[in-house]
Amino acid sequence: MNVGAEPVSGRGTLYAFTVVNREFAPGVKPPYVAAYVDLVEQDSLRLLTNIVNARIGDLTNDMAVQVVYHDIGDETLAYFEPVGQES
Repeated sequence: MNVGAEPVSGRGTLYAFTVVNREFAPGVKPPYVAAYVDLVEQDSLRLLTNIVNARIGDLTNDMAVQVVYHDIGDETLAYFEPVGQES
């Protein structure tokens, strides 16, 4: 198996999610959505991430999502939001 970096579109599908009601890390206030997202380029590429810019009640498995970037402290983190949402 070859392992390496490849560019991806940043688009995916929400595979599964849960709502977390406890603070996990500074800068990430509850409630927040922890989720698995399947990227469109790879059937076997599933990321553990957070869903942002969405109402929790509107989330469904298999919905289309896209990457957004947020600065938290000294780091830039990749999150996902429903397609069509504004950052």
